Amino acid sequence: MRRSLLITALLAGAMTCPVQAHAAAACTWQGTALSLPNSQNGSVTATNGAGTLAGYGVLTTVPTSVTHLVAWRNGAYTDYGKPDAGYASSPQAIDKSGTVVGTSRFSYMAYLSKAIRAVPGKKVEFLPQFQDYAYASANQIADNGDIYGWASKRTAEPTIGLRWPADKPGTVEQVPGVANPVAIDHDGAALTSTAVVRGGVSKKLGTLPGLTGIDPQDISNGRVVGVGDYNGKPVGLYWDQQLAVHVLPNSSYSTYTGYSGFAINRNGLITGRVDEAHGGNDHDGTGYGVWNQGAFVSTFGDLKHDYPGVVGEDGVVGGARYDDNRKAHPYSWRCG
Repeated sequence: MRRSLLITALLAGAMTCPVQAHAAAACTWQGTALSLPNSQNGSVTATNGAGTLAGYGVLTTVPTSVTHLVAWRNGAYTDYGKPDAGYASSPQAIDKSGTVVGTSRFSYMAYLSKAIRAVPGKKVEFLPQFQDYAYASANQIADNGDIYGWASKRTAEPTIGLRWPADKPGTVEQVPGVANPVAIDHDGAALTSTAVVRGGVSKKLGTLPGLTGIDPQDISNGRVVGVGDYNGKPVGLYWDQQLAVHVLPNSSYSTYTGYSGFAINRNGLITGRVDEAHGGNDHDGTGYGVWNQGAFVSTFGDLKHDYPGVVGEDGVVGGARYDDNRKAHPYSWRCG
């Protein structure tokens, strides 16, 4: 699961879509609007790969807009709410049971945030704070139930890796050897700006002659995606399970908007920005495509309005569709 600071806000060789990678080029990504009652805007930011999507909705039914954690399953909408005093909540991961973890911000101007957990049918709760690290985010639920994230003492200070162990409720511990993590894999391995740290052992990300400005963004099943500049051209990047780097063909990223939008699932399917020769717009940061373990498959959805963000092993992509007024609407897509 990728890092979203401490509070912001795809699909493989055997994906459950049910299309194989060699057939995906002929398919069309069909978008479906997800219900979001009483909301100004929202987006999907997490998937459990088994039919449930999670995201946020900015409600309009209160005097001051407040962001709630929300989820969708089989078209049904669930409002998880928010923690007491939380200003804006954002889910970062959801597991098969429907438990959501993420972060909640407490000030519009200052990014004071705390790690949160939401269990279906229960009130959103704060996860235990580690020592005097006041700013925290929960970003992944590992396959064994452990929750992983990071924290810092102040917003401008380096972050440390954290784990909330499933077998020790109410506790939190520092993950050794992890500094400034960018994203967390399903086994708890941490992606940093230069390496993958698994079990305290760091393995550097590979590079290429002519490759500069490397910015890794997401990790899943040991594979990594991100962006960089290759011989002066902005490109998307893919690191295989041996962490050898590959330039994604027909890819790009926006140097204007600061949003690159590359993501990967466990099977190695990737979504990210396409270059202008394939319908992308580097200035606006629009136009997305799909890659299968580094090989280009097709463009994605509406090139001007669709922003894919996460994808599950069930072949469902979640994200947002922006209307002409730049209002985000939560969407899901299937390949068909």
